Amino acid sequence: MNLGEVLLPESFRTGSKDGSYHVGLQLSHLLQEDPSRPGNGWGLFVRGGFSDGNPNPFQSWISGGIGGKGLWDARPDDAFGVGAFFYRASDQLRDTLNPLIDLGDEYGMEFYYDFPLTPWMNVGLDLQIINSLRSAADSAIIGGLRTHLRF
Repeated sequence: MNLGEVLLPESFRTGSKDGSYHVGLQLSHLLQEDPSRPGNGWGLFVRGGFSDGNPNPFQSWISGGIGGKGLWDARPDDAFGVGAFFYRASDQLRDTLNPLIDLGDEYGMEFYYDFPLTPWMNVGLDLQIINSLRSAADSAIIGGLRTHLRF
């Protein structure tokens, strides 16, 4: 007997399962593109899906937003994004973890701006607002700073 057999209910143990399904769709479209700089422009994206919730921990989800690169002639390599998401935990996962952890829905937003400081170094600013799957957890506001170095 392994640890998974002791800690997890039979329906969550590894192996194969007949009749499970997962359906997802992802779409993106540039609304404006700079013909002189392929790949620069801005547009919309959306992705979502649903499943039977077992073995997938999420029963449904959707995310979407707007993002792009090179919006201004003076800053052709700057990039930005604004997005939102929603995840619904599967009923199977909720039932398994209850009463230890009370799960709700998770949703939030993210904003980022990325800009080059030099040809070999980018800096990005990021802000996320998240309402956690854990019902008892407070909403979180997370700010970040990231750096990308090219050698």
